[in-house]
Amino acid sequence: MVKYNLPPTFPGQILKSAYLDPLGLTVEDLADAINISADEIRYILTGEEKVTADIAIRLSCCLNTSPEFWLGLQINWDLWRTFNLRPAIYESIRPIELH
Repeated sequence: MVKYNLPPTFPGQILKSAYLDPLGLTVEDLADAINISADEIRYILTGEEKVTADIAIRLSCCLNTSPEFWLGLQINWDLWRTFNLRPAIYESIRPIELH
C-alpha cells in the first residue's frame, strides 16, 4: 500500500509560485485570460476549490501546459488529504490474493 506521509504541493501553490508571481500576473489578469471569476482563482490558490477538468483545460491553454499537469497535481493532493483523514481504515484493509 502506498502511504501518503508528506503533503504534496496543491495546485494553487504551483499556480502562484511558478506562474502568477514569476510572470507578474494578478489574479484578475489570469481570471480575465481564462474567462472565469477572480474569486474562483483565489479559491484555487488557497485550496478551497479544486482544479476541475474545465479549469485544467483553461489553465493549460493559457499557460502552455497540459490539462494532465493540473489534474495530476489535484489528484495527488486529493489522495493525500483523503488518506490522512482515515489512515487507520486504509491501513487495516488487507489485499486479496489474486491468482
